[in-house]
Amino acid sequence: MILPASSKWSTNASLTVEDLKQIPLLVPRNVLIQSNLLMRLGLSSLDLNILGKQNLVTNSLKLVRANVAGCFCAKGALPAGISDLNFVPIEKLPSITHSMIWRRETHLREPLTRFIELTKLVSESDGE
Repeated sequence: MILPASSKWSTNASLTVEDLKQIPLLVPRNVLIQSNLLMRLGLSSLDLNILGKQNLVTNSLKLVRANVAGCFCAKGALPAGISDLNFVPIEKLPSITHSMIWRRETHLREPLTRFIELTKLVSESDGE
């Protein structure tokens, strides 16, 4: 979850389900991701204060900065060097992973190699 640094929850080591119920939220636009996230949290969308949906985290940062809502996202989605926003993980929620998808019968050698190299660089910079 990305929150403004001024939020009372932004310095928490993690957020609880009860915390999430109190925070106005921007959730992923993708219904499958929403459903999976809610299932893992043991919640329904009616349990949360969902203000809107977003498809790209960076498009939502202005609303987060204005303290309008917190933004659900995967770890690493917050661009580096942004000091007025904090990523806070959600307690007991397994890490959200990214997937690479492509069209069948597409030659992937170069794009896949670049993706693997980028993934390694990001993992190394996170200390993982």
